[in-house]
Amino acid sequence: MKKLFALLLALIMVFSFAACGNSDNPDPSGSDNPGVSQTDDSGKENDNGSETNGSSQDTDSSQKPYEDETGKEAWPETDLTALVPTPAQGNVLRSSLSDTFSTIEVSWTYDEALAYVQQLKDAGFGDDIVEKFEQQKVIKRTHNGVEIYLVYMDDTLTMITLTKE
Repeated sequence: MKKLFALLLALIMVFSFAACGNSDNPDPSGSDNPGVSQTDDSGKENDNGSETNGSSQDTDSSQKPYEDETGKEAWPETDLTALVPTPAQGNVLRSSLSDTFSTIEVSWTYDEALAYVQQLKDAGFGDDIVEKFEQQKVIKRTHNGVEIYLVYMDDTLTMITLTKE
C-alpha cells in the first residue's frame, strides 16, 4: 500500500511539473489562437496585439538556475542538495527547490541510477540500500539530517525528493 501511495505521489509530481513546465509556444501572450488577444485592466496593447499592464518584466524562462558549461540544467547547488552526494552522471531534467524540500527529475539509465544509489551507500545512507533498490527500484532513507526518496521509473525519468529534517 505504501509503495502504491508513493508511486501515486511521484506521478502527481510528474504531472504537476508537466503542467507548470515551459512552453515552446513562440507567442509571448500565451494564446494558442493567433489574433485573439489577452486583456487585463489597464487597456494598453503590446506589439503582438494583446493588452498588457505596462510593466516591463523580464520573463526569459530559457535561463535555468543551475546550468553546466554546455547549457544543460545541472545538479542544483543548495544547502539541502549539499547534504547528499552529487551524481557522477545523468541529465537533470528539472528541479523544484526550497530550503527544506526539493524535487529533482533526472534522466538516468538503470545503471546510472544504480551507480547513484551506490554513491548514497558510500555516503552512509545504509549498507543494504543497493539491494533494496535492485529489488524495488525505490528507496527512502534518512542520513545526516536529510531524507532522500528516490523512485526509478524508467530510462527517461528518476524522481528524487529531498526533505530536511
